[in-house]
Amino acid sequence: MDISTWGTNPAIRKKENLYLTSQFHVPIYDFFEYRISEGSQEYLNLMQNELKEVVAIDAEAIQRNLSTCCYNCHGLSLASRRGWLNDVEIVIKNDSYKLLENNEALLPGDIVAYLDIDKGEYSITHTGIISYVSDNGNVEQVISGNKKCIIVSKWGMWGEYIHNLLKCPYTKNTTTYKISFYRFTRTCY
Repeated sequence: MDISTWGTNPAIRKKENLYLTSQFHVPIYDFFEYRISEGSQEYLNLMQNELKEVVAIDAEAIQRNLSTCCYNCHGLSLASRRGWLNDVEIVIKNDSYKLLENNEALLPGDIVAYLDIDKGEYSITHTGIISYVSDNGNVEQVISGNKKCIIVSKWGMWGEYIHNLLKCPYTKNTTTYKISFYRFTRTCY
């Protein structure tokens, strides 16, 4: 399933880079402008098709925000919905996110990263924010499914969804993905 169908939609008209001040002068995320009017028939058709696909992935997923191409999952998780984040690894490193170990308890607000294997290496393809973890579940318990973990994430160009950790478009092929968790640890700027 390709959840980036709006990426080739002619309705997208303009893309602008935003540069953040840091030791790197690289575009951190992009802003998109688009022409589909909310409430138009085209928009309603897109929403209807999206909801059909979502139900097939996780019938219990709750739509939190409507579809938009103004930000992606990384923009939601790491940049407060401010844009289309390009290089997640740079942000995680520069913003002092700590990789959590198997025995560490997860907390609401921690970041989940879904990593996809490509040529023997893992790269972050999706991120979300933990909103609930049952009974002080740790990394190992949550990944194994022994403790419940609820995530808020944005699915490609679709909307934001509240969903189970293991039920999203990025976990469909269980042999090629891995899950990691990060916690923001910076104490001074």
